[in-house]
Amino acid sequence: MKAKKRPIRFSRMFLLILLLIGISAITVIGWPYFTNFVRNPIIEPFVDTEQLSDILSPEDNSQTTGNSTSSADQPQSTRLLSEEIALDGIIVFSMADGLNNSLFLYHPQYMTFKRITNPNSDDIDPAISPDGSQIAFSSRRNGYWDIYLLNMTDATLKRITNTAAYEGHPSWSPDGQWLVYEKYANKNFDIYLHGLENTNEAPINLTQSFTNEFSPQWSPEGRFLTYISDQDGSNDVWVADLNNTDNRFENITKSASIEEKNPAWLPSGKYIAWSAASNSHAGAYQYNYETGETITPFTESDQFAWSPDGLTMLSIIQHPNGSSINFYQNNGETVFPLQFTKRNIFGLDWAGNPFVENVLQYPYSGFTDTPQISLWEPDIDTDPPPPSNRFAVVPLNNVSAPYPFIHDLADESFDRLRKTVSKQTGWDTLNSLENAFIPITVPSEIWNNENWFYTGRAIALNTSPMDAGWMTIVKEENNGKIYWRMYLKCRYQDGSQGKPLKVRPFNLDARLIGNPEIYDQGGMLTDIPEGYWIDFTELAYRYDWERIPASIQWETYYPAARFNIFIFKQSIDWSHAMLEIIPIELIPTQSYSDNSSVMHPQPAVSSLGTQIPGDSQNIRPTWTPVPGLDKP
Repeated sequence: MKAKKRPIRFSRMFLLILLLIGISAITVIGWPYFTNFVRNPIIEPFVDTEQLSDILSPEDNSQTTGNSTSSADQPQSTRLLSEEIALDGIIVFSMADGLNNSLFLYHPQYMTFKRITNPNSDDIDPAISPDGSQIAFSSRRNGYWDIYLLNMTDATLKRITNTAAYEGHPSWSPDGQWLVYEKYANKNFDIYLHGLENTNEAPINLTQSFTNEFSPQWSPEGRFLTYISDQDGSNDVWVADLNNTDNRFENITKSASIEEKNPAWLPSGKYIAWSAASNSHAGAYQYNYETGETITPFTESDQFAWSPDGLTMLSIIQHPNGSSINFYQNNGETVFPLQFTKRNIFGLDWAGNPFVENVLQYPYSGFTDTPQISLWEPDIDTDPPPPSNRFAVVPLNNVSAPYPFIHDLADESFDRLRKTVSKQTGWDTLNSLENAFIPITVPSEIWNNENWFYTGRAIALNTSPMDAGWMTIVKEENNGKIYWRMYLKCRYQDGSQGKPLKVRPFNLDARLIGNPEIYDQGGMLTDIPEGYWIDFTELAYRYDWERIPASIQWETYYPAARFNIFIFKQSIDWSHAMLEIIPIELIPTQSYSDNSSVMHPQPAVSSLGTQIPGDSQNIRPTWTPVPGLDKP
């Protein structure tokens, strides 16, 4: 007689342990993929990469085999994907690319950033032609800013203008026969019209004024132009009626206290949108040109473009350090998660077919998303090296400063930035600093709780060029904080260096003229200065030098504005930066009273880092030799 088999039984505890082991294994394996998707939701393509490369390849594979492949012969999945992209359209950006700005193509789901122009040139303000066959843009590839056309069928270039004056921000007429653009001549901006049937004919100066008119865009139906003008004292949005010779120009915003910028028509031709500061944000306003009604902003935006169907807005938001790319529906709902990029954007456009078909056939060999080589590489100069997790400060060569030292990780970046600024401006801006490294034995200002100069990761530019008219600053607000954008005037004012300014600077010294209202505001806006300038703030950011917000006392205390201070932050906070240079026992801490019933005595450290009697701890000396207190 056979014995009966007993069923195998597992205890609940054993099954629970198995379940937990399985969950842990899945978490360990899948967590990197999940975090990567959360951090980079837009850049990562949502389709098979091999399938994507088949339709986005810049080279025609049929030429190598001698066979041509028609769209009917393509796999159905590839054809469907091509149709999907054609409906959505493709975006063209001008984006920071090494030391220059290149044109890139982009689709939030199916295409990462693809470079389509030479990274050694400087290309900005792209505009797609109505038939999708060309991109107009401004470039300094010949040494001066001119308007060019990039043919999307054979990757050839055609120069439209050829002058030493700055020419930029082109926009197409709906029939593709004309370009409108801005030109800086006679110390101010004017708007010009250039026919494309015979490009040798002289362009037409539309505005012919002594004020600044710039950033033009043609309306979809062709009758109107919108642009920015400071004719009435501030940067306002204007409209020009091309069919009307009398009363052709109209100011539609008339806002003396608000600075508008980047006007653009919606695809319907009924609305004009622009960006303007509102509640410490740059909001996208919309204006119904038929009714005269202005719609308050539903989202932040500094630059924008609409999808071909006009239902989705691509918004570029300028953060204090870096930019973000955002997609919104007209009701303000997000379409894709926000994507932050360290590379700033200098103009954009968005179009569907037939532009998409030309993109898919684009033959340019530089059609790549390969990043540019870093502008600098750190090199540890100290020998012997400091203790673990510590760094030294090293001398700044040929730089005048109270203490001419800098963090060992930052000196190569500073040197490269100094050479680049000297080349682009024609004068050595960084040979004299108001401040660099400050020893911990020097007291910090009361208004500066986290003094980055102690870390060796900060520089303060000498402000004397501002008094001479070679430096100016622009006030920018973000999340309730005040930031400053610094511009440096170029030595050679022939158009070969820098660009003209389109924004009104802020004069901090105006608080001293005796006007209480201006004093309470910390200063006042001034007129757009003439000449060619470089954006030092944007250039410094390419070398990892970030600006910091003004202190809350900036309206009444000039140094608290901190407009000339830049820090080499590299994603670490002040406390960790301090620990790289100074032992923890010497780092100043703020004292406070503990009202709890149980008191726990802690070692006390004075604001100067000297130990108070009664503390039995032995303070480790800093590895970095502290320079003498006598200023050179």
